[in-house]
This record gives sequence, C-alpha cells and structure tokens, in this order.
Amino acid sequence: MTKRSHDLLRDVLDELCVTPIYTAVCTRCGISTKTLWRYVRASQCEDDPESYRFVWCDAEDWFHEHLKHAMRMSALMIEATARHHALHGFDEVQVFQGKVCW
Repeated sequence: MTKRSHDLLRDVLDELCVTPIYTAVCTRCGISTKTLWRYVRASQCEDDPESYRFVWCDAEDWFHEHLKHAMRMSALMIEATARHHALHGFDEVQVFQGKVCW
C-alpha cells in the first residue's frame, strides 16, 4: 500500500500527461483506481489544503484541478502528434494487411 504524499500525487499527474488512462496510471503508481477517486473527492471538498493543495507545473492548486489540467495536456499532446503526422507523414513505412499504405 502506498502512502499518499505530494510526490505520489505529482507522479500520478505526470503519468496522466503521458498516458491518459486512469487504470494504467494507477497501476504504475502503485495505487488502485478507487484510491485515486477517493483522493479526488477529498480534494474537491477543499478543506485539507496541506494534503491536497500543492505546486505542480509551476502552479499551486488543488489536486482535482491539477488532474483536469493533466488530462487537457494529454489531449493537446495527442492532437499535436496527429497534426504532426498529418503534415509531415510517418517516419516508418505503414503496412495494412501486408500492403504498403501511401
């Protein structure tokens, strides 16, 4: 069992930026998804600033707000990757059903 700390919450947020899948992130960080949602609910109450209010990405805010920003950052990264591939193509040959796609 992992004890909640600001470092753990930051790790969750960092992982969400890269992989926006809650279950995968929780597994990597050593917590359950139920635990994550318990942290979010506790943060939304905004009555424990020492536990759930901290600095992440040079901004001080509540954990649940940071979580929203992490998911937005992930969506922007996905969009940027799609845009890059649309404008510049792929760096490798794309094959579908054994045939090269152009």
